[in-house]
Amino acid sequence: MSRKQSRERKRRALFDALVLEFNRLRQEPEDFQVFLKRLSASNTEVWPIAEAAAAKWPLTDCEQAMICRVVAPHLASKTPGSVTRRRAVGEQVG
Repeated sequence: MSRKQSRERKRRALFDALVLEFNRLRQEPEDFQVFLKRLSASNTEVWPIAEAAAAKWPLTDCEQAMICRVVAPHLASKTPGSVTRRRAVGEQVG
């Protein structure tokens, strides 16, 4: 087996292990949040793991929000409605 194949196999095994852990921790929000923060801190892409896990059980809105807070915290609270309201308030004040 070549070095390239060996690396690919290890990478795939790590990915599968992360998907299993993702699915296991989905039931416990506190542990799930810690897992997501650890995953994000390790520079591992979170969405591919979430998409692979969602193939079996779809993500709930709460889980998607938790992932968004970890992946892009500056965008997590900005829904189209909240942005429109903030702009309207800014125009009234200024």
